[in-house]
Amino acid sequence: MAFEGRMVRFTVIVSDRPGGINELTRLLYKLGVSIKDIMHERAWVTSDIFNVQVVVVCETRDSDHANELERELRSRYDHLMWGPPRF
Repeated sequence: MAFEGRMVRFTVIVSDRPGGINELTRLLYKLGVSIKDIMHERAWVTSDIFNVQVVVVCETRDSDHANELERELRSRYDHLMWGPPRF
């Protein structure tokens, strides 16, 4: 799936206030993306105590769908690291 461009991994900084991670997961749901793994980490976000780093591994339909996901995330979040899955 990773070779086909369907399995993607990204890291994004979201608000740690109520609803921050919910907003991200609702976007993934709206786009039809299947979350395979999700982890949030507060210790590595040193610039703002009101933010949390979220690492997501997810499955898309194809590389076009993955590109759509990346565009949507970049339009909504200032801090996005897009990269291949690391297992």
